[in-house]
Amino acid sequence: MKPGESRAITVDVKTGTWEGEFKKVLLIETNDRKTPLLSLTVKASIYSILQVEPKFIDFGDIRPGSVRQRDILIRNRRQSPVTLTHIAIDPPGMASITPSGISGLAPGAAAKLVLKLSPGAYTGPIYGNIIIDTDWKDLPRKTTHFRSHVVAGIR
Repeated sequence: MKPGESRAITVDVKTGTWEGEFKKVLLIETNDRKTPLLSLTVKASIYSILQVEPKFIDFGDIRPGSVRQRDILIRNRRQSPVTLTHIAIDPPGMASITPSGISGLAPGAAAKLVLKLSPGAYTGPIYGNIIIDTDWKDLPRKTTHFRSHVVAGIR
């Protein structure tokens, strides 16, 4: 670059499922004798555009034959509507989710789901996923997790 010129620096941050405040320092080496090392601070607030609360559901220890349920809130934090094309439990069988036919959420809107765990006579650990498919190309699927341990003899 010639003296006095400027260029944009693109920073691509892979956030995955991480949310919260982000702050990193970029160190840029230059051939400028007065400023051989330039320090830039990048700050951002990272949040999910489709928020699922709670993020993780722990039913804890339960008895065989018992039924437990937890409310789940899905909120559209984007400024455009979202269509929830499919909501499912994996693996199917001991858990169900209702209503499964929520079609869309306007910007800022939320919908309540109910996750119901019914282990029957089974004993042992249960690990599962709630899978929410959307019509957004940048977030086609959102997954949250649940767990429990079915123990005979607890009260």
